[in-house]
Parts: sequence; structure tokens; C-alpha cells
Amino acid sequence: SQFHRGLDGLGISGTQRLYLSLPEIESVMIQYRDPTDPTRVCWRTFENDIEQVFTTKELEKFPCLLVNTPPREVEELSRKGAKVWQYVNGGKRELCEEAVEKVKQKVIRRRILLKPVFRDCDKHNNGHVSRAQMRQCLLSNGILLSDEELYALEERFNDDTGFNYFWFMREAEPKPYEEPLYTGFMADMKKLNEPKPRPPVNRREKDIVLILAKIKGKVVRERIRVMEFLRDFDRCNEQIIRREDFKRGLSVCKFELTDN
Repeated sequence: SQFHRGLDGLGISGTQRLYLSLPEIESVMIQYRDPTDPTRVCWRTFENDIEQVFTTKELEKFPCLLVNTPPREVEELSRKGAKVWQYVNGGKRELCEEAVEKVKQKVIRRRILLKPVFRDCDKHNNGHVSRAQMRQCLLSNGILLSDEELYALEERFNDDTGFNYFWFMREAEPKPYEEPLYTGFMADMKKLNEPKPRPPVNRREKDIVLILAKIKGKVVRERIRVMEFLRDFDRCNEQIIRREDFKRGLSVCKFELTDN
């Protein structure tokens, strides 16, 4: 009874409440019945199965996981009141495809935007318009179709709410693929952050005697105290520092030494 009341209370208002008939609720309770206690229902299992439609459980543990939401089998479910298009007569399907292709070609050639016209008729903003509004939207844009073609479109895109123009727009008004802007940005950043190729090694850069002479000359001329720059990296006073810190300290001294 608690599970039944929970399903009956789904929704944020009376108009958006999910209606389930008693046989449907009984079927759900039988599916998720507790194997140890037939009077109880495993509501947590039911919740996990429902939430998998929108997201993946424990997604925060796998931030790099690619998630397809909703799953393809859920996305392809027919809406309530809509016909299963695969089981419709082949002649009607061909007629509908011809009508969609005719609308598509006119949209491409004349650069028509159908979505704003349909949106003006969609007062509830639910992606549906009435049959008369659908015909009016097509006619106002100069798209002339026969009655048989209009009936085929209605049979393809109609459901209990009305004519699903969102679904119709996906096929009749395809958008050209545009490469995301971040793709070029990432390529530029990768090129910018690539390590610069090292110049060919000079013999003088490998001669330790010449290198020390260069450092000594710089120290004598500018009176640089090298110990003052390196001491900050020796926090434990061990007279030893890391190689990276040694390079950093010498760069602060401005000895103009190359990486080689």
C-alpha cells in the first residue's frame, strides 16, 4: 500500500501527475516483490532501474565515462497514442517518406524556418500542435501537400497530445553539422603548449670547465651570492636539493645557461 501511494503521488502538481491504472501498478509490484516477504516491495531496485534511464549509477566515481542518455531503446519508444511505424502499411510509409522529403527539399531550397511558426502555435510549449495548426503552418510557408500526404504525416507524427513537431523537425529541417569551436581551440592550445625543439648541441655547452668559468665570471662581475638563491630550496638544511629546484635557482641567478 505504501508503494502504491508513492506511485500515485508522483508529479509536482495535479496536472502533471503520473497516472497508472491498478493492473499496471500490480504488475510493477509483482515485478519488484521482495522474495523473502511477498507483502513488501523492493523500492530501491525499482528506483535504480528508473534512474538508469537518465544517468548512470555512481557516475561521480568515473568522471571520464561517456554516458548516452537516454538509452537508445528508451529513446525509440513510441509515445502514448502513436503507432508503431514499423508495423504500418508499406504504402503509407513510402508516402510519408515522400512527403517528408518534399518538405525537406523546399526547406533547403527556400531556406524556410519552420520551427518558429510551429512554436507560435504551441501555447503549452510541449512540442505538440493540433492537426489544423500543423496544416496551417505548412500552408503559411507555401508548402503544398496533398490530403493523402498530410494524412500520412499525421499518422507518422501524431500521438495522444497532438502533432509532434519536434520529431517532425528532426527529419524535415536537418541542421548542417558544425564542428564545435572548442575543437579548434584545443588544437591551438596543444600546439602552443608543445615543447619547443631543442637546438643542436654545441660543444661548448658540454664542456664543464667552460660552463663553470662562465658562472664564475658572472659571479665576480655582478657580485652574485649563489647560496642565497639555492638556500630557499633546502628546507631541511641537508645541503642537497632536487634537480628541478637547482635549475630554478640557477635561472633566478640569470646565468643564461641553456637546457643542454
